[in-house]
Amino acid sequence: MIVKRVRKVIMAGALCLAMIVSMLPVTYVKADMGGWTTGADGVMTITGTSITVREFYGNLYIEGTGAIPDYSPTTYTMRPWHYLDIHTVTIGPGITEIGSFAFADKTTIKKVNIPASTFVKDNTSFANVNS
Repeated sequence: MIVKRVRKVIMAGALCLAMIVSMLPVTYVKADMGGWTTGADGVMTITGTSITVREFYGNLYIEGTGAIPDYSPTTYTMRPWHYLDIHTVTIGPGITEIGSFAFADKTTIKKVNIPASTFVKDNTSFANVNS
């Protein structure tokens, strides 16, 4: 009887701790990438920039000011959106440049909205994307 009660108390404490930890912001940092942070609201901010990234039902919204960083074939798994299943990308008017390999190999992308003022750095920015 006492053992069952102790188990219940331990399990309840573990669940409470898991809930608290899941609400904390998570920071991903890679020295050569800059990384990003994810707030409790799910909005990602690319470290060292004012660029925010939101995903909503397969739609990716990138807003703020400045350039989306360069990535490479060995580092693009560190993109904030790399593991998201996205179909549409909308780049805000304050984004000045889309870096190398920024969306490379994101084959689920079907539509991209880019302002005329945004510079696409090179043909690797959207390599293997059929939008």
